[in-house]
Amino acid sequence: MLCDIAWGIAGVEMAVDRGDVVVIVDTLSFSSAVVTALMQGVTMIPCAEREHADAIAEREDAHISVPRANTDEQNPFSLSPLSYLDATPGTHVVLVSPNGGACAEKASRVEHAYVGCLLNAQAVAEHIATVAAENDKDITVIAAGENSAHHNLPGEARLLFAIEDYLACGAILGAIMADYTAEAAVCTNAFMNSQEHLDHLLKNCIRGRQLIEDGYEADVNHCLQVNHYSCIPQIRGNVIVAHDAPEEIEQPVDDTSIQETVEEVDDMDKWPAELIALRDEALECMRCDLAETRTHVVFGEGNPRTKLMLIGEGPGDQEDKTGRPFVGRAGKLLDEALATAGIQRDDVWIGNVLKCRACVIEDGRAKNRPPRADEVKSCRPWLESQIKIIQPSVILCIGAPAANLIIHRNFKMTKERGQWFIDSPFAPNVMAALHPAYILRQHGEAYESSLQSLVDDLKVAWERSTEEPPAKPQLTLF
Repeated sequence: MLCDIAWGIAGVEMAVDRGDVVVIVDTLSFSSAVVTALMQGVTMIPCAEREHADAIAEREDAHISVPRANTDEQNPFSLSPLSYLDATPGTHVVLVSPNGGACAEKASRVEHAYVGCLLNAQAVAEHIATVAAENDKDITVIAAGENSAHHNLPGEARLLFAIEDYLACGAILGAIMADYTAEAAVCTNAFMNSQEHLDHLLKNCIRGRQLIEDGYEADVNHCLQVNHYSCIPQIRGNVIVAHDAPEEIEQPVDDTSIQETVEEVDDMDKWPAELIALRDEALECMRCDLAETRTHVVFGEGNPRTKLMLIGEGPGDQEDKTGRPFVGRAGKLLDEALATAGIQRDDVWIGNVLKCRACVIEDGRAKNRPPRADEVKSCRPWLESQIKIIQPSVILCIGAPAANLIIHRNFKMTKERGQWFIDSPFAPNVMAALHPAYILRQHGEAYESSLQSLVDDLKVAWERSTEEPPAKPQLTLF
C-alpha cells in the first residue's frame, strides 16, 4: 500500500484512473462543512457550479447552500460548517463549491472515495487504511487548493497552493502506517512539525485571513479542531453520506402500505368506476422505459368531482417511493400555500404529466433527470383520460414544464404566469403558477413574494373553478 498526495481536479483524475482509494480535503470550507453536516444526519450533494444547483435541488428535493452572507431562515445552509449544527436529520443539501465540490464530483467515479479534514483526520485515516489493505489499493489524498481570482488563467493554472489543505492532508497521511511517496512524506512531516502552530498558520493563510476579515473567525476556529469528529463521509454516486449508512438511505415502501395510504387520502370508494379502472391499468403500464426504473406509478389523488386540477411535471424521489404526488419538501410547501388560500388538499385533484419518475441509474443509485419527449408522449394518454373523466373547468399548471404541455411550448413563466389561456384542448380555463421547488430556492423578500404569488394564483384558480357556468339561453316561441 502506497500513500500519495495530489492537487486539484487533475490529481483526482489520475487517482481515479489508477483506481486508488481517494480522500478529498478542502479544509476551510467544503470538507469541514460536509463532516459537520453528516454528524447532524444531513445528506450532502456536491456541486461544482452554482448554475447547476437549481436543477439538482429540484430533482433531489434538497436545499441549496448560499454564500455565508446570504443565509436566512429559508436558506440556512452555506459552506460554513457552523450552519449545520442545528440541521434537522434527514435534510438534503446541495453544497456548491468550485474546489472541494468539483473534486468530489470527479471522485464519485471511483469505488472508494471519502471526504476528510482536520476535524476527522484520525477516523478517516484508520478507515481508508483498512479499505486499501482489504482491496489491495493505494491511497491518494487530494488537496483541493484555492482558485485564483485571475480568471484569465486557463483551467488548473488558477489553482493556488493552500496551506490549510496541505496540513490536513498531512494529518491524515501521518495516521496511516504505510509506504509514502516523497511528496506524501514531506506533507506528513509538515503537519507533524506544525501542530503547535496550526492556529497561527490557518488564521494567516489566504483563505483564513479572508474569512476572518469577513467576520467568520468562528468558522476557522471550528475547522482547527483536530480529530474532533469520528464521522467518515463517503462519496456514493451523487451524494455524500456516512460510510456506515445503509446503501438505500430511505427504505422503499411496499405496495400494501402504498395502497392503504392512497385509499385513506383519496377515499377511493367515492371514485367513479372508470377512474378506478384507469388507475388499475396505469399501475401496470409498460409503455416506456420508465417502467424499468420506477418504484411506484404516481397516478394522482384528490377529489375526482372537483373542477380544479393541479398538474406538475412528474414524480421525484419521495413521490416514487410513496406513490403519491407532491409529498416532499415542495409538496409540503404546496400544502401550506393551499391552506393559506383557504383550500383543502382533498378539495382538488393533484397529479403530474408523467406518472413515473424520470431517472438514470449511476453507480447503482437513481438520479433524477428531465423526461424525454418520447416519455411525455407515451404518458400523455393517461393524463388526457384523467381529464376526460374528471372534467375540470380549470387546470393550474405547477411549473413551466407542465405549462409547456398543457398551455404551449416554450412557456415563459416570468412573462405568462397568472394569465388565463382559454384555447387549451385540456380545459376551458388554464393558468400556470410557480413551482414550490422554485420558491424554496429563494430567500428573504424573494421567497415571501414568490410564495404569495403561488397563494394568489391558487385563490384565483379556485374562485374561477367554483363559479357558476353561464346559463344557456332559453328558446322561446313567437
